[in-house]
Amino acid sequence: MSFRFIHSSDLHLGRKFASIPQPADGNIRGRLMEARHGAIAALARAARDHGAAHVLLAGDSFDTPTPSPAIVRQAVAAMAEAADLTWWLLPGNHDNLRDAEPLWDTVRQAGHSNIAVLDADRPVAIRPGVTLLPCPVRFRAGASDPTEAMQQMEVPAGDIRIGLAHGGVTDFTDSGGAIAPDRDARARLDYLALGDWHGRMRVSDRVHYCGSPEQDRFKHGTPGLCLAVTIDAPGAAPQVTEVRTGHFHWTEIALQVTPGADAVAALALALPPTGRRDTLLRLRLSGRARLAGRAELMAAALAAAPEFAHFEIRADDLATEHDASDLDLIDRPGGALRIAAEALAADPDDRIARDALARLYSYVKEGAE
Repeated sequence: MSFRFIHSSDLHLGRKFASIPQPADGNIRGRLMEARHGAIAALARAARDHGAAHVLLAGDSFDTPTPSPAIVRQAVAAMAEAADLTWWLLPGNHDNLRDAEPLWDTVRQAGHSNIAVLDADRPVAIRPGVTLLPCPVRFRAGASDPTEAMQQMEVPAGDIRIGLAHGGVTDFTDSGGAIAPDRDARARLDYLALGDWHGRMRVSDRVHYCGSPEQDRFKHGTPGLCLAVTIDAPGAAPQVTEVRTGHFHWTEIALQVTPGADAVAALALALPPTGRRDTLLRLRLSGRARLAGRAELMAAALAAAPEFAHFEIRADDLATEHDASDLDLIDRPGGALRIAAEALAADPDDRIARDALARLYSYVKEGAE
């Protein structure tokens, strides 16, 4: 009676990653897009490794309701090639039933028996003794709990009941369009597989967000993964195992700087020593630094940046300290650059002026070397 499956969601196939700057000598956006397609093969490996014959995708398999024909056809072909697995696709808010009707028609018309589009609020027999209760998203924004229909779904007595939905779980203090946190109990579910939240989250023993199989933002801080789930019998507690599927890792490092401390050495210790080519890194600097120390730190960060898939520096919270001796290194008193530096230094709370002063100092130092 034991049933094993893979719970995944939010592949966002076709995502263009327009917010990531494209370096002149690289193609990080293309690599990120390809990794999202590669997540299909990663999910297939996870299923085989854990003895699962079914992959449940809890919404937003595609990033938009109108992905390019190549994105759709290649995704369908990759799933069809894994003919030993059955792929259950639930429309989410990005690829909802109304806006993405041609998309789902294309998937259905491909005619692959191992790919099923869950386009109705009705129970589906996955295999004898196991019933799936899907609730596809009909519109991009809804005002009601998308899982409410599960309570009215008729399921054969003694079946394992698995809910599949896409949306947020809250305590109903917002608009009322969120999933009830106790939906598993209300609908007598053995497991509720949720999508929409791109990070891993356990809501309760029976309610889980799997996150995205590939990270797509710095927010969550965990690598892309899926969940391998085993349910031994109706009413039994599900056994949930996290399985890493992600190729890229998005990570954010916070570095506190203090005058007199060796910030360059601290940076070297904070940066990941391996896997840099497949790491997107955001460096957040805070604290206080002298002009010279700030310039050295920025130079060290920029020197390491090309080793990473993407590297960005956020220094809004890094204050710059200086005195007359620092300004003397820029120009003599009365000199044009000195006058400009003094004007920039006049308001220490002006972030733009503070950054400009630090950059002016760096330019002068570079020119002197």
